[in-house]
Amino acid sequence: MRTVFSTHVFPTSAENMQWDVLQLSSAEKRHLRAYMWPSPGITYPEKHDLEVELKGFDSASRITGGGVVLHGEGDVVFSCVATLNDPAFPPKIKDKLSFFTQLFSHVLSDFGIQADAKEGCVSHSHAFCAAYDSPYELCVRGHKVMGLSARKWKTQFMVQGILHRAPTIASFGNLPAQYHPYFTQGIGTEVSGYALIDALREAVLK
Repeated sequence: MRTVFSTHVFPTSAENMQWDVLQLSSAEKRHLRAYMWPSPGITYPEKHDLEVELKGFDSASRITGGGVVLHGEGDVVFSCVATLNDPAFPPKIKDKLSFFTQLFSHVLSDFGIQADAKEGCVSHSHAFCAAYDSPYELCVRGHKVMGLSARKWKTQFMVQGILHRAPTIASFGNLPAQYHPYFTQGIGTEVSGYALIDALREAVLK
């Protein structure tokens, strides 16, 4: 199966989420995409209503579900669309998620960043991605820096992920204090987003 790696980025949350969905129409290819989020925005699971304070941001629903994600400008966002029986990935969906956990962990390690899925992020609410534990996501110093969500259909699956770079407060600091527990410190902007994307490309295409 041919791998297509894309760095396409669009100005709005809706366009970026729709692009991933469009890749489901070409099952003969393995679609991987990594890009830097263009401006502060929010993605959230389908059938979820955003709180009033969040509706002023550019936002869109996300087909893979999960919790509300606060996307800061420059965060690295990742997606994969492939067939369930694609030999490049383990057969079970939970093992596919572990595949991407390890992929991100190895890439971060190459940049001198130790990220641990078992470090245990503090749990506040399952409504927000950054606020609860997951064995498939990564923390640095107790803050979740990488989140994943997934969905499978009869013959295909999709994984979407985010790697937070800058502290969330840089993009969402004007939100009321009750949202601050859902902020993360990120991995730091010292590491170039473009360099991270290049490293991901190399890791998935080797």
